[in-house]
Amino acid sequence: MRWARKVIAATVLVAYAWTVGAVSPAGATTAQGRSAAPSARSAVAPPVAQLDSVSKVVQSANPNVLSQPVVSLDTTSLSFGYQRVGTYYQAQTITVTNSTTVALTVTAIDTSGADPFDFVGGTTCTTAVTQGSCQISLYFLPTAANNRSATLSIYDNAPDSPQQVSLTGIGTEGYYLATARGQVFAGGDAQLYGDVSSVNLSAPILSVTTTTNGDGYWLLGRDGGIFSFGNAAFHGSTGGLPLVRPVVGMARTPDGGGYWLVASDGGIFSFGNAHFYGSTGGVNLTRPIVGMASTPDGGGYWLVASDGGIFSFGDASFYGSTGGVPLTRPIVGMASTPDGGGYWLVASDGGVFSFGDARFYGSTGGVALTSPIVGMAATSDGGGYWMTAADGGVFTFGDAQFYGSLGGSGMNDVLGLAATTPPLYFAPSNQVYTKSLAARIPLQPPPSTRYGPGRS
Repeated sequence: MRWARKVIAATVLVAYAWTVGAVSPAGATTAQGRSAAPSARSAVAPPVAQLDSVSKVVQSANPNVLSQPVVSLDTTSLSFGYQRVGTYYQAQTITVTNSTTVALTVTAIDTSGADPFDFVGGTTCTTAVTQGSCQISLYFLPTAANNRSATLSIYDNAPDSPQQVSLTGIGTEGYYLATARGQVFAGGDAQLYGDVSSVNLSAPILSVTTTTNGDGYWLLGRDGGIFSFGNAAFHGSTGGLPLVRPVVGMARTPDGGGYWLVASDGGIFSFGNAHFYGSTGGVNLTRPIVGMASTPDGGGYWLVASDGGIFSFGDASFYGSTGGVPLTRPIVGMASTPDGGGYWLVASDGGVFSFGDARFYGSTGGVALTSPIVGMAATSDGGGYWMTAADGGVFTFGDAQFYGSLGGSGMNDVLGLAATTPPLYFAPSNQVYTKSLAARIPLQPPPSTRYGPGRS
């Protein structure tokens, strides 16, 4: 089953307790999407004021007392089913009705419970309602995998205030593994869109990079050749061009409208809407560049060398490195935190080095590995990471979950892992999402229920 997707721009999505007459959205967003057969679907912009909510059917405890409004809502619970972490789809709309001539005044709407961040939306209930209705629209934007739940409360001048509604949904995630021969393997909610295993390659594949919503991927060859699958667009390549040094890594722009390629001498090649911010091409490096990562807004990037030296360009900040530190094994990759405030470096023995706001969740340093580690990827919220070895073994740390591996399959040329979920940024408060979150939220139709967490 394949999923459709669509990018939308300037959609306001913020989660926070809403009070009538005192609403301030956190920022505009750009979005993208996913679902069962490719189709063009448009996002529904959250109406008027912003909140995290939905409603239930509640009648006034004393309908004969007309000094207070009689309120009814059209559901006692909402289930959103499966949704990829860090993405959302169509809103479910709740109609709030006041059947009396006494004005209904909604003073606040908020969510509470286990996962109040995961349900966001808006309302038209910003003015008094008399013998009429208003609406609350809710989106499910899971911030983590598996079962998610919250309770919506509507505060008003009806005698049964607050009315409450239970909210549930299931967050999904997954990852891709790729080999030097161009094979691609999918775990979790990842879907296969093709590979180049039957193509006569001029250079081996060296990385796989997912699109913003995970419904496509690029395979990168050592000669800079690009192969696009799913909703990944081709923006250009260095395939066929004479390179001073081989290409060793790739990073995409936030909306997937472009990408950067980096060579082992730190030369940068920009395509699509990716801007050039500088390189180490021509600089006498102590060790070769082995990878790169872009900042959340696409305004910069980091390059990492095999000794863990970090080179920052554009708005990428330097948080530290292992350059000059004696390492047991060379650095083979890096991943940035969702807000760009830090990064992890991983060595071929699985040793992990954390800088900035990147937290250490564990490593395989000191563990006897069957094959060397070749790459890593961070979870959507930065609360964990996956590492993969050349034999396709997958190691999980923090909130990263296991969705299968190729360990024991006889593979020996797995070159990396890419997660399906986009970076997700939210404030430490349970009231407001940050501007970073509001800047980029993929619109994603939900998968079939058979693509739940744990599918391999």
